[in-house]
Amino acid sequence: NKNSWVVQIAPASRAQNNWIYDVLFERNFIILGTSGSQVGIIITASDVTARNNLIDMSPTGALSASGIVVVNENTVGVPTPNNNKIYNNTMYNSGAAPDYFGIWIEGIGTTDVTNSVIKNNLGYAPNITDRTFSPFIRGVGAGTVVNNNSTGSYNGGTDQVRLTNPFLTTPLSPASFTPS
Repeated sequence: NKNSWVVQIAPASRAQNNWIYDVLFERNFIILGTSGSQVGIIITASDVTARNNLIDMSPTGALSASGIVVVNENTVGVPTPNNNKIYNNTMYNSGAAPDYFGIWIEGIGTTDVTNSVIKNNLGYAPNITDRTFSPFIRGVGAGTVVNNNSTGSYNGGTDQVRLTNPFLTTPLSPASFTPS
């Protein structure tokens, strides 16, 4: 699959008018696939809270890896994604996929995603060495609040996502983060 995601909070297709709202998605361990463009969570809905998730973005062979994408891509009347909250998620990439996005907010055409809140999300990608990788947060839309997230890109701004190791314990493996 060229573009695939592990979790989809959205209508079954772009051509279905299914309104999805008031969703809580929390405390999940997500591992991305190995080909094409990979996304951990894609949201085409309103009033969704995605919090406290661990996303392993270390696939081998993927062209790009994104942790959470909020996108308005429906063509038959579903409301524009609005009032979504993305809190306290950790996105880790030990691979060297050339495109790495932690969180991507994207409108289609002139219709922006609106009023998102993106707070306290952590990204770590120590081995990104290819071309310029994108900022940890890409795009925001009207009315979006962005606070206390990892920052940086490989060739521009700070280099926090690549150089600041947030893991304080060993062994360093997403599987080590098992609830007790």
